[in-house]
Amino acid sequence: MRSSRFTTHSAMTWPGSTLGENCFVYENVVVKPFAQLGRDVIVETGSVVGHHTEIHDHCFLGPHSVVLGECTIEPFCIIGANAIVRERVRIASGCIIGAGALITRDTRNAGVYLALDRPAIGGRDNLVRRNVVRDSGKDAFLVRSEDRDSSLKRNVAVGAGDDGFDIQSHTAKLTKNLALQNGDLGIAAVRSVIDGGGNQASGNGDPRQCTNIACS
Repeated sequence: MRSSRFTTHSAMTWPGSTLGENCFVYENVVVKPFAQLGRDVIVETGSVVGHHTEIHDHCFLGPHSVVLGECTIEPFCIIGANAIVRERVRIASGCIIGAGALITRDTRNAGVYLALDRPAIGGRDNLVRRNVVRDSGKDAFLVRSEDRDSSLKRNVAVGAGDDGFDIQSHTAKLTKNLALQNGDLGIAAVRSVIDGGGNQASGNGDPRQCTNIACS
């Protein structure tokens, strides 16, 4: 198969930066000096990749996302629109960072993160649907209290080191999610979280299986 690299005329790739095979860099993107983009990376409109940052293979950066200097984004990650990854942070393989989230510290493998609590900045209106997260080092799905009005539907968390779903925002809605064999609770939700019904949990470390939400 023939390889290609696509960069729009309005994108800026600084000297010393490199683009792997089958990269797509869209309008008004800035790739700063000595940044490295791997194979099959897509950087959407208005995003910034900082100096000496490494974006590994098969990653997607949503519109107007910012990855600051000396970061590492491991393979198969998704950075949502308007999300910010601070300097020298490592995003572990298979992570999904929600729209508008601010990431200030390293993540664990294969997790979904919506907002972080230090500093208290969150995204909103994220739809997280039909994802499968296996063997995450900590929580498989984490929704911080600062996130607003996000919906998690038909996701599966298996074998996480902590909770399958750690839901700290009372505006989050959970519908038909499945949590199996996670280290602590299947679904740990705050009071008044929105229960969309159909959530299931089994074989998790805490015998309650779920808190503040109905699970079969």
